[in-house]
Amino acid sequence: AGLLQYPGNVWIWNPSVSLAPRASSESQYREARKRLLAYNVRLAAGSANYDIRADNLLATIERFAADLGSSSALIDRHLADKAGSLFDSEADDVFYLTKGKLYGYYMVLKGLGTDFAPIIKERNLQKPWNEMMESFRKAALLDPWVVSNGSPDAQFQPNHLATQGFYLLRARTQLREISNILLK
Repeated sequence: AGLLQYPGNVWIWNPSVSLAPRASSESQYREARKRLLAYNVRLAAGSANYDIRADNLLATIERFAADLGSSSALIDRHLADKAGSLFDSEADDVFYLTKGKLYGYYMVLKGLGTDFAPIIKERNLQKPWNEMMESFRKAALLDPWVVSNGSPDAQFQPNHLATQGFYLLRARTQLREISNILLK
């Protein structure tokens, strides 16, 4: 994973940095991909080291929570700029981008719940974990026929982004709650 942290703008030769050639970003990323695929093969075969520790779970869900914060900010900006617009051609882009992210996190967290089941049980996290998973599931299942971006307090025109934002923030809060329990 260290190779994925390599800067994305490195060329083989850049005289302003060094006269010696360096590994390009592209070659570093190709090598990282190769190593990740090899790790996945070893992991599937049961021969890879995979540390099931609370600090690993904590670091992962904290990254997820931080990323969901940026998704929440995207929804908030869109609501502030365009809420109440009868024809908002960008609301569906924001909605489905966020929906895909929430679904992806739901699936990853489902797998993590299985992998980290001993930690979840040891820390008595079954109830908060299941509630968090339900929030992600509900957010991922939102499927309006047409994504509407009505005023958040409208009587007749719904605001699907506000609804999605509610579930997103609820799931993020639950991730933070689990983080706090894991810190103890």
